Parts: sequence; C-alpha cells; structure tokens
Amino acid sequence: MKVTIFLFVLFFTFTKLFGQIDTALIEGRISYIGSQHLYVKFPSTEGISIGDTLYLKIDNNLIPALKVSQLSSLSCTAESISTYEFVVNDHVYLKQQKQESHKEDPINSKKSPIIKSDQQVVDSANNSSQQKFKQQINGRLSLSSYSSFSNTPADDFYRMRYTFLFNAKHIHNSKFSLESYISFNHKQNEWGEIKANIYNGLKMYGLSLKYDITDQMKIYLGRKINHKLSSIGAIDGVQFEKSFKSFSFGAFAGSRPDYSDYSVNLNLFQFGSYLSHNHITKNAKIETTFAFIDQKNNSITDRRFAYFQFSNSLYKRFYTFLSVESDLFKIVDSIPQSTFDLSSLYVSFRYKISKKLSLSTTFDVRKNVIYYETYKNFIDKLLETESRQGLSVSLNYRPAKYLSTGMRTSYRFRKDDIHPSRNLNGFVSYTQIPGLKISGTINATFLQTSYLEGQIYSLRLSKDLMKGKLLLGLNYRYVDCIYPFSEQALVQNIADISLSWDIYKRLILSVDYELTAEQKDIHNLVFLNLSKRF
Repeated sequence: MKVTIFLFVLFFTFTKLFGQIDTALIEGRISYIGSQHLYVKFPSTEGISIGDTLYLKIDNNLIPALKVSQLSSLSCTAESISTYEFVVNDHVYLKQQKQESHKEDPINSKKSPIIKSDQQVVDSANNSSQQKFKQQINGRLSLSSYSSFSNTPADDFYRMRYTFLFNAKHIHNSKFSLESYISFNHKQNEWGEIKANIYNGLKMYGLSLKYDITDQMKIYLGRKINHKLSSIGAIDGVQFEKSFKSFSFGAFAGSRPDYSDYSVNLNLFQFGSYLSHNHITKNAKIETTFAFIDQKNNSITDRRFAYFQFSNSLYKRFYTFLSVESDLFKIVDSIPQSTFDLSSLYVSFRYKISKKLSLSTTFDVRKNVIYYETYKNFIDKLLETESRQGLSVSLNYRPAKYLSTGMRTSYRFRKDDIHPSRNLNGFVSYTQIPGLKISGTINATFLQTSYLEGQIYSLRLSKDLMKGKLLLGLNYRYVDCIYPFSEQALVQNIADISLSWDIYKRLILSVDYELTAEQKDIHNLVFLNLSKRF
C-alpha cells in the first residue's frame, strides 16, 4: 500500500517538473498486418513507449485504435483496441507532448555586434556546439492490477504491477542520455518468492546510459536492445557505433539476461560486431545489416551465428523485408566444428495493388517468442502460436470509405507437427455507422492444428463517447473446437467490456472486464490501469 501511495504522488510530481506541456501529432502508417498484431512504421520511435495509444483520424476526430506492445528503432508492434479493421498504409497518430521552450531573456537576446573579438568568436563556437544537444525528457508511470476469480478458488489470483519508463535525452543539453524501462509485479500472499529472489518480481527491460562522443560516434553502457540487432534481445554491457556517410559500424561486448528471471548473468558472455548500410533517395529506401555474434555459457561457446537483415521500398507500392540467421558452430561427438546451417528465416512482401486493394505474403520459420510477462487467454495464445509461423497470404479490400474487408490464410508444417496447421480468417468492418457513430467488426476464424480443430466467431463494437476522451468497447467471441485424439470439445463464450478514459493531460484510466464461460466453469478477469505520461 505504501508503494502505491508513493507512486501516486510521483504521478503529479513529474507533471509539475517539466513546465507547461504542449501536444503535437506524430504520424505513422500500417506496414504489415499479422494475425494478432499490426506493425506501424514511423520516421523514428524516439519518444514512443510501450503501452502508448495510437489514434485514427476520422472526420478530424482522433479515435483510440491501437496500443503499442513492442518497439524497434523505426517501427512498433501494436494490438487493436477498436473495431476498425486496418489495411496496409493506413495512417495512425501518436499524441506527442512537447515541453514549452523558455522565452529568451531580452537582455541576452540583443543582436551581436558586427565586429567580434577573438574571445567572442570562441564563445560563439562553444555555444553553437552546446546547442546541438537539446534536452528532451519524456516518460510514463503506471499502476496496474490484475484480478482473476472463478468458481474454482484455487486458480484465483490478485496481481499488482508498477511500471516506470523514463527517457532523458541530452541531460542538461549535454552529450549524456539515459533510457530506462523497469517494472515490478507481485501476487497477493507470494512475497516469499520476492524475498527469495527480487528478480521474480523486478524486471529491468532497459537501463542504459548513452554518450555521444561526436555526431557520428556514440557509446552505450548498461542493458539495451540494439534495434539493428533486435533478434538477439537485450545486451548487458558496452555497445559502440560509428557512422560514416551511409555506413555505420558497431560492436558490443557483455552478457545475455538470465533465461529464468531476466536478471544479469555474467556467465552468459557474448560479443559481436555489425556493418549497416542505409541508402535513401527521393523514391526509394534500402537498409542492409550484416552481423557476427558469438555467445558463450561459462566461457564455452554456446552459439556462434551470422545475422543478415535487408529491407527496401524501391517502388512506393511495393515493400520487401528479409532477415536470416545462420549458425556457424556446432559440436559433433564432443568435437567443435564449423558449419553453416540456416536456423532462422523471415521474408515479407507487400504490394498495394490500388488505393482500395492490397496484398501481402510472409514466410516465417523463426523461433517462437518467449514472454516473461503475458496475460493472454488460451485462445489468444493458440492463435498467435499456430498462425505466426509458416506461409501466410493476406488480402485486404476497402470498397467504401468506412467499409473494409479482408482475408488471411496460413499454412505451417514442422518436423514436430503430427499434421500441418492451417488457418483461415476473414472479417468485415464498418467504421462510424451513420446515426449511431458506432464501429463494428464481424470476424470468423477456422483453425486446424495437430491437436485442435474448430472455428471462432467474434463481434466487436466500439463507440467514442467524448471525442477521443472516453472510449467504450464491447467484444463477444464464440469458440467451438475439438481435440481430435480425445474427441473432447472445447466450447467457450467469451465476453469483454472495456473503458478507456483520458482524464486530464494524459492521465489515463483503463478498465477491462472479461468473462469466459466453459461448460460449468466461469472465469472472470478484471484489469485496471492508471498511467501518467510526462
């Protein structure tokens, strides 16, 4: 309770620290639509945080539509919180706060004389150098609670989560910058686990200090995900990058976070280097990165691999992305050997046939994502796991301004799959129904995996109650599946109601209630979140 009160005080303390706040809009576009997530491209994700809301602009009104879940240097992964069905190249917006600049002192704002002394020239050069680095501070503080209760009390739980995200760029107009993303969560009556190991509750997803040696040379110290090497995850240690013209060279040395609790583990040493090329013209953009990484476990090589990433938009309606990992090391009969085995591959093609019609396809044989924190229900986890990997094709069509429809099919066959996994999903969506101003989506999914077959139908409605300040969402899903080998049925009725309220100057309260009814079992989940962005 003391922690909660302390964090509430911090909410309003930070609000006062940085002066009067102004609001601007940062524009992004939908670059890819997956089965559960959307990918949004921005000029830069500086200032964007996990948990932020992205808005649609309809008839000059901003409507909450997406919630940011993951970040890279130029794009983010987001989950839909509205009924609007996106297509590739749709535009979304982030409300970005700006600190009001201080007015110039009239005494010091006089024009410089035409003739300057040598000392004045030196001072002017120093001031010009210092002005290149302008302090920018933003962050987010949030309190969340997750309550689960059902007719089987043994499965009930109550969890609190505290999150602090703070980014200080060029502190006091200096060359130093700080990035941090820290969370702490605990369940009721489980303090024993926290006392035994603080990292059972504390998660440091990012905590790093950056120093700009020059405009083209920088160094990082601490825990940071290098967005040019995002596939290897967080790096605990030192990272260096040097840019020259369109090329950039980087190197790092440190360790990987512990697999079990995400703490610092110096026994998992790693090092590597990369070379990146970025070519931008008026009509095209090409980015290429090649990296070499060596990872050890107790001083013994655990994995050595090469990483290649390529993206281009040679034509404004056509976009491609490729990432490849190849292992360069393996042990056969206790003897280390060099090898060249393809271990990860992801290819994506997107083509906007016309303003109304777009086509995309992906081939994904990457490893499954490991979540250190997740609150997805069984169906959401299943759809994400079974439909992400393999070959997929998506077609989206918008016949009218507010009407959109689409279809996605995927196919996956792995060595450990008894049978191939097939997935077919279709939707019809209408935004801002005349008179009611309600957005609605009908969705149907047909799923066939090695251990589960069936269909899922859903209806989603949302309404803006106060011009972007208060959003109400209603969602219903009917799950009708069967486990073929046991002929056991999985029938669920899932109802969800959510409310998002922008209370005052980006102090946002979110309330979500989900009810899952399965035969005689009733499961309830209540989510509450209060967040303040500064």
